Amino acid sequence: MKKILLVEDDLFLRDIYTEVLTDEKFIVEKAVDGEEALQKIKQGNWDMVLMDIVMPKVNGIEVLRQINGNSRKYARHIVMMTNSDVVDGLEEVKGMIDGCLLKTSFTPGEFVNKIKQYFKNEQAVS
Repeated sequence: MKKILLVEDDLFLRDIYTEVLTDEKFIVEKAVDGEEALQKIKQGNWDMVLMDIVMPKVNGIEVLRQINGNSRKYARHIVMMTNSDVVDGLEEVKGMIDGCLLKTSFTPGEFVNKIKQYFKNEQAVS
């Protein structure tokens, strides 16, 4: 079973994403802001960190800056999520992430299929 750290400050979205991912047999741990995300990311051994960009305390871009290019040390995949297709600072961290999902573009089912695609691509390479 794949272990995902879901970092989302919106309770409604956090609950929906947790439900659809859990239904697909992912193990989901949650963080509600960037500070909590940093603590949990540094525990390592994540198959994926799925992180909102705009969050209280520390935003997702700053979280990546603080792990200072060592994202692969903590997680096999890092995928950012956003509500906007224009994000300041995303170019700076592009090499640290596997992708960015526009949350408003997907139904919950499509969202989980996008997440599963990252793992399918991983298996094809192995």
